[in-house]
Amino acid sequence: MMRSVLTLDDRAAEKLRMMGAEIVRGPQLGDWAPGYYYVLFEDPDKIRLEICFVPGAGLLEKGKSFEAGNDFEVRSERTS
Repeated sequence: MMRSVLTLDDRAAEKLRMMGAEIVRGPQLGDWAPGYYYVLFEDPDKIRLEICFVPGAGLLEKGKSFEAGNDFEVRSERTS
């Protein structure tokens, strides 16, 4: 199952590039939830968006909690 998700997001990233979006990060696995896979991108107006996949109930599953992981980045100011 994971292989089909990787292929789907890789194809999504390629389509985004063809549409002029800038890939900021990914496609890659993330630490946010078990099985979390995403691609973060900016559209031509520099608006950041994300396509993601979380299998099953994700963080809604009983006993699971949010983990920011190593790929979480906080910026105090945005530069042009």
